[in-house]
Amino acid sequence: MNYELGFFTIPELELDEIKADNSKFSVFHESVDRFIDIFPDKSDELRKCLEVEDYEALVSSLIQLMDMLKNIYANKLAAECLRQINELENIREYINYDGIEGDLTHLLSSVSMLSIDLQMQEVKEENLIPSETAPAEKPPVAEPIAPNTKPILITETKSNQPPHLLLVDDSSIFLNLITAFMKDSRYHLVCANSGAEAVSYIKQNKPDMFILDILMPEMDGYQLATKIREAGHTAPIIFLTSNSSRSAVIKAVKAGAVDFVLKPVRKDMLLKRIESNLNAYPFVTKATL
Repeated sequence: MNYELGFFTIPELELDEIKADNSKFSVFHESVDRFIDIFPDKSDELRKCLEVEDYEALVSSLIQLMDMLKNIYANKLAAECLRQINELENIREYINYDGIEGDLTHLLSSVSMLSIDLQMQEVKEENLIPSETAPAEKPPVAEPIAPNTKPILITETKSNQPPHLLLVDDSSIFLNLITAFMKDSRYHLVCANSGAEAVSYIKQNKPDMFILDILMPEMDGYQLATKIREAGHTAPIIFLTSNSSRSAVIKAVKAGAVDFVLKPVRKDMLLKRIESNLNAYPFVTKATL
């Protein structure tokens, strides 16, 4: 029953009908499984239609996605599909594919995050990640790097009330972008551009959260997450990814992920995920080293 209740916490789902008739949950769950399995291919299909400027296929794929979303009660996202379908119909003879790319990309990003949220709810059922948290404790202050240790950080942004976040990505451009996102936030953001730099940093510091890119040379995000846990750190790990497939999510969760942020990263989504996970996993700030 707790597993079923977890779906009601996903804001994109409107499950009042299931609340009124719990017998419909099994059909809903089957629809969720089909959606998770089919959506990655459907997303690729939509992007391909846009790339080759195939109007008929684009509309057809959007209709299919809309129906998939209706079946899992993601009504607002389904309505956005319908809006884009109607817009395409209205400008059919004068369609500007560059003009609709932004709307479609935003839609697919939102649907991808929904797919990930649904999968995370399923893995909670399998007890791969905790579904309950211990009472919050005041986070410890990060320790300074030893005096004779050469700093390894690319950027560092401090706020007045700093939960301590470690962001790891091999792209300096991306690190600069996220640093800009965090400029006016309450977080103390530290950036490293490789797994090796991150491993060196956590020997002397205890971040309250890790935000890791998956695709990095030499040491990828999965390997880094394993080393973080082996070093005794229990702070939540958020993976940066462009892959919402079931296999990718399960692999990330087994490596220690509690959540994901999709690339290309949206500022609002990133800040929302950081805040929700700092609130959901307050026990991880307890020093264990």
